[in-house]
Amino acid sequence: MPFVEKYFTPSIHINHIYSHLIKKYNIDVNNCIGLYYRGTDKREETSLGSFEIYYNKLMNIIDTMNITILIQTDSYPFLNYMIDKNIKNVIIINENKCSYNNNGIHNENSKLVNFNDIQFLFATFLIISKCKYLICSSGNCSVWMMYYRGNANNVYQYLGGSFIQ
Repeated sequence: MPFVEKYFTPSIHINHIYSHLIKKYNIDVNNCIGLYYRGTDKREETSLGSFEIYYNKLMNIIDTMNITILIQTDSYPFLNYMIDKNIKNVIIINENKCSYNNNGIHNENSKLVNFNDIQFLFATFLIISKCKYLICSSGNCSVWMMYYRGNANNVYQYLGGSFIQ
């Protein structure tokens, strides 16, 4: 964590976006599950896992708790799947984009658009990193969420065909 704090401390601007999103969406990270599904072009690098396996893991954690769920994904099919499940207390940060194709959002937009979009996405990742629970895939973004989290407590990562804790 000292290495991350020393060399990768978010800028004042990113921290401002972080605070804005926390307030706008009324996010209490101490009573929240961060669910991150990286789809689209990530399928070329790793096994993504079915939407159902993410849903089932979420339901196993929720069980009887009254907790909010912050869903972040780049995949409209995943987001629509989760919305169709009528899960209570779901937060979706509308400033972040999704896609219906598998090209990767960063390949669909200009560098300037990507620069603006990534600021909200990064702030969202910082929020997710602070959530009580984290359900994520394998990939760079998930790793960075764990770096900013500072530990792997209550983290469920899909890797190699199943969730590991």
